[in-house]
Amino acid sequence: MRTRMAGLCGAMAVAAALSGCGGEGAADRAEPAAEAKPAEPPFGQTAAERRRAEAERRKAGLGTYWVKTDVATEHESPGGKVVNRIYYGQKLTVFEKRGDWYRTVEDGFVARWTRASQLTDREPPAKPAYAGPDGAVDPRIAKDAIPNPGEYGLTKADVDILHRGARRVLDTRPDCEGIESADKSVNKPDTYYVTCRIRGSVENVFFTKAEVASR
Repeated sequence: MRTRMAGLCGAMAVAAALSGCGGEGAADRAEPAAEAKPAEPPFGQTAAERRRAEAERRKAGLGTYWVKTDVATEHESPGGKVVNRIYYGQKLTVFEKRGDWYRTVEDGFVARWTRASQLTDREPPAKPAYAGPDGAVDPRIAKDAIPNPGEYGLTKADVDILHRGARRVLDTRPDCEGIESADKSVNKPDTYYVTCRIRGSVENVFFTKAEVASR
């Protein structure tokens, strides 16, 4: 019995010695703690920095402006070729002033210049909705479905045609449950369209100036 116990103890001693020979204890095997990385700086400006920058731009006559005329033109240079049209109430950022001209595109992009007289640094009030040539309100035509004169480059004559065309479509298309929007076609001359709501879907219905002129 003593011999067997001695052998067992010896075997345990040998196993313990082997486990410690060239091995790693639990403490040795533990991964080193990861070093804390510094927090990334926030992207862009802070709210306070934006306010200060806006105040500095305002002091220089730059910053946020709105179109105050029915239609304003953007030019490739002060007094140069017209490259775009913008409309009443559109919001712009002025980056540079040169005499009576404001540059409304930031550095690094194709420049656009607008006359100072067409812009204002105070947001203009919304224009009252135009009810059409006869002033009648049709509940089947959604509010703001038909633009006001001056919006999107439409003249009063264009808007009158849209109102007449919308009524014509509602009277001749029983499946048209209502008018969702209206505009002038950019591809077809003297052609307009309204968007009808039809059984849960929508469909553009086109008409010409001549078709509604006598309405």
